[in-house]
Amino acid sequence: RDRARARALALDSARALDPARAAYDFALVGSIAQEAFFPSLEASLPALRLDHLRGNLSDGTLIAPAVVEFEVEQDGTVRPSRQQPDLVIQRGYDLVFPLTAISLGALRERNPDWRRDRGVHRLGILPFLWLTGGDVWREHAQVFRDAVGIERLYAYMPDISLWDKPFEEWTDADWGMGLSALWRVDTGEVLWADGAPNVQDMPHVGQPIGAFNEWR
Repeated sequence: RDRARARALALDSARALDPARAAYDFALVGSIAQEAFFPSLEASLPALRLDHLRGNLSDGTLIAPAVVEFEVEQDGTVRPSRQQPDLVIQRGYDLVFPLTAISLGALRERNPDWRRDRGVHRLGILPFLWLTGGDVWREHAQVFRDAVGIERLYAYMPDISLWDKPFEEWTDADWGMGLSALWRVDTGEVLWADGAPNVQDMPHVGQPIGAFNEWR
């Protein structure tokens, strides 16, 4: 039953967003893969061979969308990092897909449970993956606000060609690729835009998913 529900939600999302938007497709796949092994490094994505480390994926520093740097003690214990990708923070992002377990900005400062509690993390990324659930976000705004701890979440879904490219090396053209989404937790509204505009500009350039697709 759970698999059938997940499949139905994925189909709804595919219909709601242009299928050519590979950034969304890969963000969805990457998020599902990460969720399966969230949050400990011992269990995180076996192909990465991180099982010799003790700590959480969320304790690392995001260097690129899919590249994490860890500070490791001699016994394999990971020290929680205080470093954050400046170029991403400057644009106001709280999350970068696919590694959304690594919270950024205000979300990292105000909600430590995000990085360790599967329930909080799962609830917080849902509005970016289930594109037709707008009524749910509005009807249960207080529940989401209590879980997330801030009034808005700003997420970036970069093109997969940039997943292993350090943010410090990105060009203006790179920042113009992919999708951005601003979730106004207090109202339940989710706005979408191409590229990576500053969060302050999203109320002007961002659009609800239906209008965004029509404009495209």
